[in-house]
Amino acid sequence: MILRFKLVFIILLLFSCNNQSNTSKKSSILPIKDSTRKDEPLRFNKQYPLERIRLPKGFKIEIIAQIEDARSLTVSKGGNVYVGSRGAGTVFAIIDTNNNNIPDKEILIRKGLNTPNGIAFKDESLYVSEPNRVLKFENIENHLEIVPEPKVIFSGFPELGLHSWRYSKFGPDGLLYIGIGANCDLCISDNPLHGTIIRIGESGQNLEVVAKGVRNTVGFDWHPNSGELWFTENGPNNLGVNFPPDEVNKIENKGEYFGFPSIYGISSNDSIVNGDNNLGKAKNPEFLLQAHTAPLGMIFYDGEQFPDDYRNNIFIARHGSSRQKGIGYDIVRIDISKPDNKAEIFASGWSSKEDDLETWGRPVDIIQIQDGSLLVSDDFAGLIYRVWYNPENL
Repeated sequence: MILRFKLVFIILLLFSCNNQSNTSKKSSILPIKDSTRKDEPLRFNKQYPLERIRLPKGFKIEIIAQIEDARSLTVSKGGNVYVGSRGAGTVFAIIDTNNNNIPDKEILIRKGLNTPNGIAFKDESLYVSEPNRVLKFENIENHLEIVPEPKVIFSGFPELGLHSWRYSKFGPDGLLYIGIGANCDLCISDNPLHGTIIRIGESGQNLEVVAKGVRNTVGFDWHPNSGELWFTENGPNNLGVNFPPDEVNKIENKGEYFGFPSIYGISSNDSIVNGDNNLGKAKNPEFLLQAHTAPLGMIFYDGEQFPDDYRNNIFIARHGSSRQKGIGYDIVRIDISKPDNKAEIFASGWSSKEDDLETWGRPVDIIQIQDGSLLVSDDFAGLIYRVWYNPENL
């Protein structure tokens, strides 16, 4: 049985960032190299060691786009994929010019933004979450050539700190959910919005706190059947090589508390009362992941292209340890229908501790596109991968 751990924490240093944002009115169309594609991988795949990527039998991986600092992904009903970034300050669209349900052409939507990591799509409009505000690009699907100026729909974020980039996604209830990370590695914040997941209306109204005590989530999704919100969470640093574990959590009731900054690695049926800051009972994680693997984007797979036993599984992109090769740098899947099931490696080979290979990629986010395949972003290599299944590959 996994043991409980309760920490007596120390306050570490506080970071801040204060970048200014600006926008550009026109977009630029950037054709992908050899964008005329059939079923074979694109030519620029040869520039990257895709042969190192290990996948289950029947699965293949290819590169469909090159975008600097590619981070969060979202897809429109029309099949266009939008890509946010962090340091690059850009938002791109990838569109399907071949009518085969696979995006193949990059369009620069905006540059000069302030850490536009959080992107979400609803009703033909693109929502971009910066550290200090949320922008809405209205009816963007019809204005990809000349993108109109966005509207600021929300600016109520707390002061900036260590985890000032945002992750956002629209839920089944039509509300925009946004992760607000703790403003330091390990501390109590004076602002109750730090270390939470919030939700707002599509016009920025009616802010509600959905979850508390969440150090930093950069990925969440809703179960296709139950509608429950699940999210990944990154544990703090400087507490040991193998501690604390990263987590996969589930929200069942609005406002639940998940333990940060004083409780980690809980796996039992008993609630833990946190006496340090009176936030209430700590919700146990659903799954524990290896420490410092940096689980980021996640998705419930509900497509039909993969084999049946992959349906409703969680896929998680693990960005990898910034201190150790081969720790993370992969994609894992969890079949939550199996009791006590653990995460298993689905795709790996971007870094290897055993072979001492140079780290050449770091997965960030995952989405499912119209043909049932998965797209994965990589901010280190600046790539978007497509992973698909074909029984002929067996």
